[in-house]
Amino acid sequence: MAPYRNPQYQCDFTERCVSGSVLHPGNAWSSVTYAALGLHLLWGMTPVARPWTCTVEGWTLLWFAWLSFRYHATESDWTGALDITMVIHLCMSCLWQLAGFDDLTALGMAWLVTLVLLCDDCRTEPPQTMAVRFMMPILVVLVVAILGLLLQAGTYLSFALFASGFAVKLLDLACARRGTRAGAVNGTSAFHVLTCSAMYLHYTAAL
Repeated sequence: MAPYRNPQYQCDFTERCVSGSVLHPGNAWSSVTYAALGLHLLWGMTPVARPWTCTVEGWTLLWFAWLSFRYHATESDWTGALDITMVIHLCMSCLWQLAGFDDLTALGMAWLVTLVLLCDDCRTEPPQTMAVRFMMPILVVLVVAILGLLLQAGTYLSFALFASGFAVKLLDLACARRGTRAGAVNGTSAFHVLTCSAMYLHYTAAL
């Protein structure tokens, strides 16, 4: 669990490394948007349909924001594995809510899988964790399912924001693997803002 730097970081993100305590300021500070959403869920909303989701996912988003910030600030390998795990969790949670499961059932199904992944994160070297090794197939299935349900529900703005977020993230990944370097405004920092905006719309409608 030592904070070794992820040797793959520069192959996965285009933002160039800078000197100082925050190595990738664009990717790191854009993560704060998730903290703002978490605070909004905890203290800025009065949930009607999903009070448990509002509380649990509010705290989850605060933790996720810290993980994302720390990962991009330090390139910590283990923090990166946790960050990926929580990306998967948030997608699962939104999917079960969109599928119409009740509050506790949606949370329970999402957290059951997440706890298995977190246990694996704690006992396995970061590159070998299930979350890291199977990130792409898991996220592809989750994202496609979410986009399908958003279209079915007619929530086109959420669909556009969510789809755009993952599209620019994939573009950022492709460019990084070709050696392209960028500044603070890049595909990953845009991904943070776009997906957080889509989640805000989702929670506003669902809660």
